[in-house]
Amino acid sequence: MIKCHLFESLGSHKVSLLGGGRNNRVLLVESESGKNVAKQFSQEKVSQGKFDREVAFLEFCGTLSAAPVPKLVMHCPDHGVVITSFENGSSSQTIIGDQARQILSFLMLINQNSQAESFFSDLYALESLFSRDNFQESIDVRTARISANNFSRWQDSKIFEEVDSVTALYLSSDQYRDDLEALDELIESTTRTIFGRKFLSPSDLGSHNILNRGGKLVFLDFEYSGLDSGINLLGDTITQPDTCWAPGARETFIHELMTSLFAVSGCDIAPVERLFTLRWVLIMIMRAQNPVYPSVQSQLLVSLAKYVGDSQLRDYRR
Repeated sequence: MIKCHLFESLGSHKVSLLGGGRNNRVLLVESESGKNVAKQFSQEKVSQGKFDREVAFLEFCGTLSAAPVPKLVMHCPDHGVVITSFENGSSSQTIIGDQARQILSFLMLINQNSQAESFFSDLYALESLFSRDNFQESIDVRTARISANNFSRWQDSKIFEEVDSVTALYLSSDQYRDDLEALDELIESTTRTIFGRKFLSPSDLGSHNILNRGGKLVFLDFEYSGLDSGINLLGDTITQPDTCWAPGARETFIHELMTSLFAVSGCDIAPVERLFTLRWVLIMIMRAQNPVYPSVQSQLLVSLAKYVGDSQLRDYRR
C-alpha cells in the first residue's frame, strides 16, 4: 500500500494493484467520487526525474483542449505519488492505419502549442538523442552490462547466444559506422518542428502505453518524456518489440511524422531501423538477465526470436 496524505483526500477507498508498472507501482483507487489511478515512483534520483517528467507532461496536456491523456488529479513530490483519472479502454498490440494517424495528431497537438518549451525548458527526455555520441553512450552502457553474463543459465541459451553474436557482428561492421553518420543527419533535421520550436516527445510510445476506447486512442505513461529529437521517438517506436503494425500502418506513421512534423521527405530510414533494433535487443537481453523479472523471460524469448529470423540485423547472422 502506498502511504501518502493524498489518499486521505479521496475519502473512503478501495485499492487494488494494476498491471504494468515495470519501474513503479500502479494502483487502482476506487472511492465514492469514482476511480483513479495512483502511481508511485521510488525516491532515487533517476525516479525523481521520472516523477518530474510525468507531472510536467500531464500538467501541460491539461492546458490543451481534449488532449487524449489521463487528467492529472493530484501529485505529491514528497512521496513520489501521481494520481490521475482512470481511463477505460482495451489494449491492442496491433496498430492500424487510422491509429497511426491518431498518434501523429497527438504529436502535432502537443508540439504546435507555444507553451511546450516553457513547461519543459530544463527537462529533456531520458536518453534524449542530439548526436551520434548520445546513441553510442546508450549502447556502451548496455553492452557493458551484458558482456559478463552467462547465457547458459537462461531458459533458451541458443537464442540469446545467436542474438548476442548478431549484435557483436553489427557493432564491429562498417555498416554500423555508416548508420551512425546517417543518424547524425536525421537528428539535425528533427530537433525542431515545422512550428519552429524544439520537439516535445512523450517517449516510450508503444502499444503497451496506448488504450483503445471505442476507436479513439488514449496515451499513458510519460515518465521518459521531454525535449528530444524526433528521430529518437521514431526509431524507438517503430522497432518497439511488443508493438505490431498492420500492413501499411508503420509506413504511414514514418512518412507522416517526418513530412508533417519536420518537413523531411525522401529520407532513408533503414539505418534508424537497424540502430534502434540493436538498442531494443540489448534492452531485452538486460531484462531477461534481471532476476527481478524472471516471469517475463519467456515473453522476451518470443520477441528476441524474431531478431534471429526476420530482422533488421539478419544480414549479420553467422
